[in-house]
Amino acid sequence: MEVSVGSGQRVLGYPGLVDDGDSVSLRVFDTPAEAQQAHRAGLLRLFMLQFREQLKYLEKNLPGLTRWRCSSWRSARSMNCGDS
Repeated sequence: MEVSVGSGQRVLGYPGLVDDGDSVSLRVFDTPAEAQQAHRAGLLRLFMLQFREQLKYLEKNLPGLTRWRCSSWRSARSMNCGDS
């Protein structure tokens, strides 16, 4: 996407969702790789926020889920796996 940076200049930017902890936001990145990395973590956070109750239920009823989640999602973002 093209983004205006002032003085009539326009630059190319790459949008991605960003994990803000208790919410997500949309940000424009300089490279596709940066946008992709942030977007993965942003989507993960969005899903975790949206399905918070379901995650709590699964963690309570499926032993080892938190350990699996931490190891499986580590590539998406270095996160505190205890914060659902």
